[in-house]
Amino acid sequence: MARNSSALRPQLHGKNERSLDLTTAQWNMAEDILNVLKPMVTLTELLSEEDNASLSVTIPMLANLKRRHLAIAEDDSPTTKSLKAKLVEEIDHRWQINDRLFESSLYVQAAVVDPRFKLLPFLDDGKRDKAYICVSQLADRLNAAQRPEQGQAAGERNTTSSDEEGEPVPKKGKTDKQRDIEMLLCGEDEEKEDQGADSKDEMNDYLQDHTKVDSGPLAWWEKNEDRYPKLARAAKHLLSIPATSTPSEQIFSKAGFIVNKTKSSLLPKNVDKLVFLCHNMERLGK
Repeated sequence: MARNSSALRPQLHGKNERSLDLTTAQWNMAEDILNVLKPMVTLTELLSEEDNASLSVTIPMLANLKRRHLAIAEDDSPTTKSLKAKLVEEIDHRWQINDRLFESSLYVQAAVVDPRFKLLPFLDDGKRDKAYICVSQLADRLNAAQRPEQGQAAGERNTTSSDEEGEPVPKKGKTDKQRDIEMLLCGEDEEKEDQGADSKDEMNDYLQDHTKVDSGPLAWWEKNEDRYPKLARAAKHLLSIPATSTPSEQIFSKAGFIVNKTKSSLLPKNVDKLVFLCHNMERLGK
C-alpha cells in the first residue's frame, strides 16, 4: 500500500471515502515500516529456498541484519527505532542467539564449510576456534564411518569379479594383531601418510585457500573435493540440511492437493509416487 500511495490517494480522497484516508504522518509511518521490513522479506525468501544451500547463510545474514540494517540511527523516527528494537529482540528470542548457538550449532558449522563465510567475522577468536574444532571433529567421525562402508563395497566388488571370472581371489582382512604389529613397525610419518592428511591440517589449508566462489558452495566443493576429502564429507553433510521446514511443508501442501476425496483410497506407496512425480515434473520443465 505504501508503494502505491500516489495511486491510492486520489481514490481515498473521494467525498464518500474520507474515513479511509490516511494522514501524511500515517503514510510516512507506513513507508518507514516498509523500509525496515524489506530486508526481512528477502531473508525469509532466501532461507525458504530448496535449490540452494540455505543453512550456511543463516547466521551470517542474521548477524549482518542486526549489525547493519537493524542498528538504530540518530535520524530514525520513533516508530523506526521501536520497530528495530523489537525485531532484534524477536530474532534473538526465536533463533536463540547465544553463546551455545555460536559455538557448536549446525548453523555455525555450515557457515564454516561455506567458503564465503569460513572466516566467521561475526564471532570472536575463542568462539571461532571452537567452531573450527567442531567441524574438524565432525569430519573425522564421518571419515571413520565411511571406511568400513568402503571396505565392504570393495569386498563385494571383488566377490562379484571373481564369480564372473570363475577364479576366486581370496583376500583376508588384517587381524587386530597384524594391525598392532604394523603400527609398532612403521613410523609416525608412515602411519599418517597411510591415513591421509589430518582433518585439522585440511582445515588450516582450507582457511588459507583464496579460491573464488563463483557458483555457490556446493559447486565449489565439487571442484575442490580432492584437495580436502575429509572436509568435503562434512560439507556435504552440513550443506544438504535446509535452514527451515518450508520445503517439507510445501510437500505436505502438494500431497493435500493430490490426495483429494476421489483419491483417498490410494495406497501409501502410490501416494508417494504421485507426490514425487508432481514435485519433480516442475524441475524437468514439463
